[in-house]
Amino acid sequence: MIKSLKTQRLIIRPLQQTDTGALFHLYKEQNAETVSGFTAFKNLEAAGKYVAGLIGMNKTGLSYHWAIELADQKTVVGFCNFYLPAPHLIGLRCCETAYGLLVPHQKLGYMHEALTECIKFMIKQNGFYRFEASVSPMNPASMILLEKLGFVKEGLQRKKWLSGAERHDMLAYALLADALRSD
Repeated sequence: MIKSLKTQRLIIRPLQQTDTGALFHLYKEQNAETVSGFTAFKNLEAAGKYVAGLIGMNKTGLSYHWAIELADQKTVVGFCNFYLPAPHLIGLRCCETAYGLLVPHQKLGYMHEALTECIKFMIKQNGFYRFEASVSPMNPASMILLEKLGFVKEGLQRKKWLSGAERHDMLAYALLADALRSD
């Protein structure tokens, strides 16, 4: 069951419909499609439908979608998601993470803080063992973040993401719970 998490600077809470505007702006920012592999929303209504779908997925227990707020301002600055495999593969205890921060809040350590807390939750509450992330080769900041968290680059995923009509390569990263526990 998804629940709110807290750190000294952040509240990491389940996604709400009121977060639509922040998610819309995140993907409208410069280079979002290239850096994330995600096609920007055409309008706020499309973003709202997407958020409604993510909220519905939270209820299934097969994925976790959090909004990241600054604790002292209650301002949404980003998002953190964990996608679990198909129900018949749940016993593998693997998941894929995706995340994003609005540009003014990048490079301040917020995402490191949020991902650390979310990963600890996924291990403790759900017994997850392997965390995967796909990163655009054009997103060095994300590669640095993942490596600081203990993720290891495992290889190139050729033409994995479709952005508009164009396919992009992604780099595969993974973190094993054992590596996190040994720190």
